Amino acid sequence: MKNRYSIRLLVIAFLSAFAMGICYSCSDDDGEGVKVYEYREQIGKKIKVLTDLQAESQFGLREGMYPETSRAILEDAIAKLKDFLQTIKEAGVAEAQIPEETARLLKESDEKIAEFKATVRTEDLLVPAELEVSGKNGGYIDFGAHPEYSTFGEVGKQAFTVEFWVKLKDVEGFFYLISTFTDDDTNNHERKGWCVNSYNYGGNNMRMTYGMGFNDLMEPAFGFATVNEWVHLAVVTDETGVDGEMNGGRPVMTKMYMNGELKLSTTSHQDASKPYASNDSNVPMVAFGGMSATGNRIGDKGANGSMKHLHIWRAAKTQDEIRRLMEHPENVTGEEDDLVCGWTFAKMALDDQEIKDLTGKYTAKLVGDYKWIELE
Repeated sequence: MKNRYSIRLLVIAFLSAFAMGICYSCSDDDGEGVKVYEYREQIGKKIKVLTDLQAESQFGLREGMYPETSRAILEDAIAKLKDFLQTIKEAGVAEAQIPEETARLLKESDEKIAEFKATVRTEDLLVPAELEVSGKNGGYIDFGAHPEYSTFGEVGKQAFTVEFWVKLKDVEGFFYLISTFTDDDTNNHERKGWCVNSYNYGGNNMRMTYGMGFNDLMEPAFGFATVNEWVHLAVVTDETGVDGEMNGGRPVMTKMYMNGELKLSTTSHQDASKPYASNDSNVPMVAFGGMSATGNRIGDKGANGSMKHLHIWRAAKTQDEIRRLMEHPENVTGEEDDLVCGWTFAKMALDDQEIKDLTGKYTAKLVGDYKWIELE
C-alpha cells in the first residue's frame, strides 16, 4: 500500500514538473514574442518622430527654415528603420540580434535628428540667380496697380526714365517687355500709360508706346534683334524737351538708349493738344506680358526672357547718368529722391509672391510660367 502510494506521489510529482516545464517554456516563448513586438513598436514610434519632424519643418531660404537638401537626412533615417522593420517581419534577422540592432538604429536616428536640426538657417539666404519668365506660356511679373508707375507731374510736362537689363530668348512677333499701357476698346480706344515693346513687322524693332488719349498713340522705335544676350535698355521721356533739346521748334520728347548708346531721338508724333496720358486705371504694371483695360492678361503679348535691375525714375536722365546706372546698378539703394521704384531680380526671391522693391513701397509677384536659375 505504501509502495503504491509512493508510486502515485512520484507520478504526480513527475506530471507536475512536466507541466511546469511546459508552462515555463510557453512563458519564455511569449516573453520573446512580446520583446520582439516591443522593439517593433519602438522603431515605429521613432519613424513617427522623424516623419512628424519633416512634416512640421519649413524648407526655404528664410531664417528659421531648412535647406531643401536637408530633407535627405531625415528620409535616409526613415528608410533604414523601415527596412529593418521589414527584415524583422520576414525573419531575416535572428531574434537575439534584434535588441542590439534596434538600439543601434535608434541611436543613429537621434544623431540624424540632431544633424538635421543643426542645418536650420540662422539668417535669410540670398542666392545669386536669374529670373527667367516664359511670357508666351502665361508667365509674367505683376508689380501691382499704382498710379506712380505712370504719372510723373503736370499733364503735358511729364518727365521720366525707364531703364533695365533684359535678355530675350527670341524676338518673334509683337510682345511687351514692361507695360502700364491699356487700350479700352469699349470706350473709343482710350489709350493710357506707356509700354516698352518689341515687334518684327517689317523688321525687328524695340519700341516705346505712349497712350495719348482717345485712339491716339506715339510709338518711336529703333532696330533691335539681339537674343540670348544681356542688353541694357533705357527710355527717357520729357515733354518739355529731353536734355532741353528742341527740333524744328518742338521739344525732343523721347530718347532711347541701348547699352548706353543713343539709338533714337524724336519729337512727339502728335500735336501739343495731345500729350502723354497717365494711366489712372486700377490695372497692374506687368513685365513679359500686357494687361487689358479690365485688368485681364493679354494672351498674345507675352515675351520669353529675363530681366534685372529695373528702375523707373521721375526724371529725364542724361546719357552720362544712363551709363552710370548701366555700369553700376548695384549703387541704386532705394533712397534716391527721384526713384519711383526698382527691383534687382538678381537674387532668388525669398517669397515669389512678395518681392519688395528697393524703396520698400511696392511689391511684385511672379505669376505662371517662370523659374529662377541659380548662378554658380
